[in-house]
Amino acid sequence: VTFEVPKTKKALELLAKLGASETKTIFLLADRNENFEKSFKNLPRAKALIFSNINPHDLLNYERVVLFEDAARKIEEVFGV
Repeated sequence: VTFEVPKTKKALELLAKLGASETKTIFLLADRNENFEKSFKNLPRAKALIFSNINPHDLLNYERVVLFEDAARKIEEVFGV
């Protein structure tokens, strides 16, 4: 998923495609993606974070976690899973 510019509308469309419009959803990214992060900033039920910044509160506070493939690979590298 690419966000060439920050667009809340595009973030809402992504949530709708995932069936998560009414679900508290957190997106875990492999690396910093300012446009993606800013697109979700104004949405009270969604958040985008770099995987290395995740914490237990976020994992418990959100109903759905969207883990991108590149973030999953980084987690495997860091934690040897």
